Amino acid sequence: MKHSGYLIFYAVLLMLCIVPVWAGDADIKLTTTDGSTKFTIQNSAAVEVSSVTSQGDAYFNSMSLQAPLPVSEGGTGAASASAALTALGAQPVDPNLTALSTYNTNGLLTQTAANTFAGRSLSAGSNKVIVTNADGVAGNPSIDVSAAYARITADRTTTATGAANVTGMSFSVGANETWSFEFFLQNGCSGSGGIKWAITTPAGATFRAVADGMSTAVTARTSSIMTVSGTLSVAFNTVALATGFTRITGVVVNAGTPGTVQLQFASTTAGQTSTAFTNSYLIAREM
Repeated sequence: MKHSGYLIFYAVLLMLCIVPVWAGDADIKLTTTDGSTKFTIQNSAAVEVSSVTSQGDAYFNSMSLQAPLPVSEGGTGAASASAALTALGAQPVDPNLTALSTYNTNGLLTQTAANTFAGRSLSAGSNKVIVTNADGVAGNPSIDVSAAYARITADRTTTATGAANVTGMSFSVGANETWSFEFFLQNGCSGSGGIKWAITTPAGATFRAVADGMSTAVTARTSSIMTVSGTLSVAFNTVALATGFTRITGVVVNAGTPGTVQLQFASTTAGQTSTAFTNSYLIAREM
C-alpha cells in the first residue's frame, strides 16, 4: 500500500505537467543559433515551442521578437518605421517626394502648391525674342533676341556698274515677318563717279528705306528713297579718294516666302573702284 501511494502521487504530478500543453496554455519559445537548420512546428493551437531539434519546415501563427532584428541578420534594426528608414539608409517618407514619385510630365518641373507639381515650358511674350527648345526635352532651352548683327571685317570693292552683293551685309527673314534694319557704311570711290546702293528682298516682300550720306563734298549731303528690290540709289561720295559714309534705314514686310534681305553696291562709272570699308555694320530686328 505504501508503494501504491507513491504511484498515485507521481501520476497526478505528471498530469499536472502535461495538461497545460494539451490545453495550449503554456508559453513555449523557439530558439535557434543555426541559421541553416529547419524546424517542423505544428502550431494549430497557437502554442509557442521553446526548443526543437528535429529538421523540417516551420509553421507559425505568429512570432514576436524580444528586440529589433539587426540589419546584418535581415532585419531593420529598429522598432519604428522612421527609425527603420534611418537604419537602412533610406529616404524618410515625405509628402513632396510622394507627389514627385507620381509626376510624369515632359517639360520644366514647377511646384505650383504644397506637394503639387506641374510641367511648364518657356514661351516668347512677343516676336522680339526667340525661344528654342522651350520645354527642355531635347536639350537646354535658349533665349535670344530676334535680331541680326553683322560687321564687314575686310574691305569690299566693285568696279562694275551693275549691282553686286556686299558680302556679309545681309539677314534672313521668315514668312510673314516684319523687320527694321540699318546699314551704316563707311565708303569711298577711286574717282568722282561715286558709289550707289541697292537692297534686294524675298519674292512678294515690300520695303521702304532711306539712304542718307555724303555727296559732292565732305560737308555736302544727299539722300535717296529706296522701295524697289534691286534698284540702285543715287550716287554717294562723288569725291575721288575721299572717305565718306552712307546710312540706310528702313522696314521690310515679308510675304509667305522666307528669304534674305541683301545690301548691294555698284560704281557709278565703270572701272572706278567703289569700296565699302572694314567695320561697316548691319543691325536688323524683327518687329
